[in-house]
Amino acid sequence: MNIFAGASSAGISWEPLTYFELENVCKLRRIETWDHTTHISSHVMSCFTKSPVVPSKLNPYRETKLEPADPAAEYRKLMNERRNNKSQNLKNQMGPGET
Repeated sequence: MNIFAGASSAGISWEPLTYFELENVCKLRRIETWDHTTHISSHVMSCFTKSPVVPSKLNPYRETKLEPADPAAEYRKLMNERRNNKSQNLKNQMGPGET
């Protein structure tokens, strides 16, 4: 999958991100999509079987039940880290008494 198409499918702008950040966002989007699909599939399967079907058993990305991935929250976290790093670098570049 093209990472730029993946970023747009995740609903984010790809311009301020590096390739590796985009790759991570696309991976999180795939995991979120699998979570959604397995929840629906497990619900349908549970309707036709006597025992409930656990969604994490159908999902190749999940071995145990985890919190659903949120690409938008991960994007905000990356941008906050990037903003903090930039402000820290500016403080380090300024000499003493310059603020």
